[in-house]
Amino acid sequence: MRRLELTCACFLSRLFFSWVNPLLKLGSLKPIRFRNIPCVVSEDEANIAYQNFARAWDSLMKEKSSHSDTYKCNMVIKAITKVQLKENILIGFYAFLCTISVVVSPLILYVFVRYSSRDKEENSLSQDFNIGGCLVVTKLVKSLSQRHWFFGSRRSGMRMRSALAAVYKKQLKLSSSGRRRHSTGEIVNYIGVDAYKMGEFLLWLHSIRSLSLQLVLSIGVLIPVIGTGALPGLVPLIICAQEGLRTALYWMSPTVIFSVVFLGCLLLGSAPLQAGTIFMVLATLQVIVDPVRTIPEALSALIQFKVSLDQINAFLLDEEIEGDRIKMSFTSPSCDRMVSVNGSIAYVSQDSWIQILFGKPMDEERFEKAIKSCALDKDINSFDHGDLAEIGQGGINMSGGQKPRIQLA
Repeated sequence: MRRLELTCACFLSRLFFSWVNPLLKLGSLKPIRFRNIPCVVSEDEANIAYQNFARAWDSLMKEKSSHSDTYKCNMVIKAITKVQLKENILIGFYAFLCTISVVVSPLILYVFVRYSSRDKEENSLSQDFNIGGCLVVTKLVKSLSQRHWFFGSRRSGMRMRSALAAVYKKQLKLSSSGRRRHSTGEIVNYIGVDAYKMGEFLLWLHSIRSLSLQLVLSIGVLIPVIGTGALPGLVPLIICAQEGLRTALYWMSPTVIFSVVFLGCLLLGSAPLQAGTIFMVLATLQVIVDPVRTIPEALSALIQFKVSLDQINAFLLDEEIEGDRIKMSFTSPSCDRMVSVNGSIAYVSQDSWIQILFGKPMDEERFEKAIKSCALDKDINSFDHGDLAEIGQGGINMSGGQKPRIQLA
């Protein structure tokens, strides 16, 4: 399977995302199969992400053991920050560029409308090109920076989610007292829900920072142009932010804020309602409304992420089995969801583990022999995707007889 074109893409290809065009073109011609999907680049591989996180975690644990009184914060956050800080500084820069271009756009529109309303004799061709060029550049910067911001956040979040495979490793070393504190259902929840949420964490983190800056700068741009007439518009703005999704005013916020601002300008006489002013105010208020609607949702998401991080952190910091006792746990009949082999005798848990290779390299001959010995060849041939069939949510359901035969294989 070939590597993703991102590995050999030039600067312009990375800038405009043209490296993905071959895959999109193939998808427009025929349905994309699994074999058509290229491999991810090496730095995005789950194993690399886990190893980087594991090294950072081990380093922090050594520091914690020597400075136990000074390490009270969430160790998962510290490890993730240690691994992914540099790439997220770049993502933050993309978000900053996007915010600046969004806030500047109403000002350029204001200049453009005022320039267009002047007499033609006062205008010059160079000014026409300058204003038009600024509009085009601003929109281009906004589009590209936003795409790189979203792509980088998703990519970094994917690495974070892969790094939290540490939960799997921890489960194998968890002490008996730790197993009593963390039930099987809770551990599955750490893997299936909490670790998955981490993939969205960075996108929301950069969003709330960017949207807060966008809100402050937009208000700062509005007040110098229309003066004190902008102040009455802050009242419904604050109400909308506090009420969130619970009131109809939240969804009517653009219309309400527009009306209050223009009414304030008329009553206070702070700014003449000319075409340039009206267009600029409308554009700026539209920029303000987006953060007002999104910031409450982002704060709610960050609170959920904090809870998930605390749960994963508590699990990873729980007691472990000592090194010389790990082998004993595999041969103990009290172990759960494990296959233990000792000579010609094996213990197989009644709760089946749907896995055959267990991370080992694929040996076609040995694999086929195991499949036939466990009478799974007919079952696998009946699956749409053979031995690559997805099991569980979004895939097929296994019968009570198929599960133990897969575990036996």
